[in-house]
Amino acid sequence: MTVDNDSTAAMAELSQAIAGDILTIPELSDPEWDTFALAAEVSDISVKITAYRYAEGGPPVSTPEPDNDDLFWDLRDRTRGTDGEAWDVVIVKIDRGTANLVMNFVSGDAADMWRITPANMEHLPEALRPRPEDFADG
Repeated sequence: MTVDNDSTAAMAELSQAIAGDILTIPELSDPEWDTFALAAEVSDISVKITAYRYAEGGPPVSTPEPDNDDLFWDLRDRTRGTDGEAWDVVIVKIDRGTANLVMNFVSGDAADMWRITPANMEHLPEALRPRPEDFADG
């Protein structure tokens, strides 16, 4: 998927808005987490989100989703490829210590393991766990 300058600007603007929305989740005011991750499955008619916070070495802790689904629809619409193609799932990860945020976009068959379905809920919390290499530059 080719990204143009408008998409790059949209990514910057919307990633800041999404991070801000995430950081207002009341459970994240608790100091007992180091990283956060969510998977948002976005279609034309719905946004399904599952979110977790993690303390180093501890189990994933289910966390309420951010309130603003419109941000994910805006992100999907404003980051479409040149032929109008859109991603299916965005994975958002935050490292609290460095304040780094990363987003990964997946489509088609590659998105299947990240979809929010009963079959995936057993592995998804651990699969989403942020790792140091997720935040490495380049």
